[in-house]
Order: sequence, then C-alpha cells, then structure tokens
Amino acid sequence: MMSESFTGLYSFERLFYLNMPFFLLFWMILIIGMGIHIGGQTFWTLQSGYGNFLMTRMKYKDYMRKTILAQLIYLFTFCCCIFMIVFIVFLFWSGGGFHVPYISSLREVGQEYGPVTDISIARYLFTLLGFVLYSIICMIPLIIISSLSSVFLKNKFVIQFLPVMILVGGYMFGFLLGNINRTLSNIVRHFIFEHALTNLGALISPNIVPVEGSPMDSVVYVILYPLTLIVVSFILYLKNVRRMEDYLL
Repeated sequence: MMSESFTGLYSFERLFYLNMPFFLLFWMILIIGMGIHIGGQTFWTLQSGYGNFLMTRMKYKDYMRKTILAQLIYLFTFCCCIFMIVFIVFLFWSGGGFHVPYISSLREVGQEYGPVTDISIARYLFTLLGFVLYSIICMIPLIIISSLSSVFLKNKFVIQFLPVMILVGGYMFGFLLGNINRTLSNIVRHFIFEHALTNLGALISPNIVPVEGSPMDSVVYVILYPLTLIVVSFILYLKNVRRMEDYLL
C-alpha cells in the first residue's frame, strides 16, 4: 500500500538516502564526535601511568583485542540507536504510518531502465535498513583506524580528527588526481564514500541502474570501500601488537 502524503518515512528517505550532502554532513559530525571520544583513548592509555597499570595485569595483545572489541560493540550500538531515534522521530513527527510513499525515489530510480515499480513496505524498510547498516559498516573502521593510529601518530588532536580527515581526504585526492589522469581518477573513485553509497543505491533500486558501466562495477565499488578500511584496520592492529609487545621494557 502506498501513501501520497509527505510522510515521515519519505522525510527519512530524503535525508538519509536521497539527500547525499546532508547524509555525508551527518556522518562527518558523528565521526568527529566519535573520534574525539574514542579515537584518542588508546593513545591516552599508552601515554599515561594507567597504561603501566593495565600492562602489569594483562598482555598488550589481550588489552588491544578487548579494547577494539568493546569499541566495535559500542560504535555499532550507538550508531544504530542514533538512526533508530531519528527514524522514530520522523515517523511520529510527519505521520503517514508504515506505507510506501508514492513519490519515493526507491520506486523512481532507474525507471529509464524499466517501469516504475510498486514495492512492498517490507522491501522499502529493508532497503533503508540496508543503506543505514552499510553506512555504519563503512564508518566504524574509520574510528578504529583512529584508535589504532597511535602506532605512527603521536599528536592527540591529529588522531582524534583522523576519521574525518580520511573521509574528506578521499574527495580531495579524487578531485586532484582526477584532473591529472583518467586512470588515476577511476582508481581513486573507488575510495570515495559517496561513490560507494551511490552504487549501493543503484544496486538496491527496483530497476538496477548501471551507474559505473555495469552492475558488477557497482558491486566492486560497494565492496571495495569498506573492505579497504577493514584491511587497513587489521594491519594497524597487527602493527600495534608487534610494536607494543614489550611495552613495559
């Protein structure tokens, strides 16, 4: 069933699916806060006497594993709660109930490749949920990288703002290198958050839209961005463990 009014669901969709600049700004503010709150925690522990206190009671590897696991759980729970609160506020504020908005972009995207498709409320909600969860999966490694970056960074403020620097840096490198060489431009675009989201939106639309040449190209964009961040996080974790094995020596 569809609703023709400007509903709460459509308001949520416009801001967190259709309006990409707002969505990116939302994440920038969120990861700045998380970077300040969590990013410098490991650095502070190692630079303070509290680090010595911890290392006399457990191995550094155990400390890092438990710390990263706790941060992962905290970040995932916190981000999910934030989106849930926003979703509920929009739902009650604009009303409309659980009905697919008639003007939903999820029905209209890709209509040049096929008819405007009527979708069920279950698929509509599942699509929005998938979009949000994918964004969370992309953003959490940025905070973890910040937390683990003390292995090569020694400035607390740089560490705390590293997540947003990486996020914005992708756009800057894409702009600079994109004007130098087309091949470099095609490579760098795989590491820009917005391109990953755009291609995800193409894949989950009723009519699959080949944003970057073909559906398989879109799959590469969607997978490569978070996978790269996860791999970098894992490498930093290993370097932290190896470098700090003899923390107290």
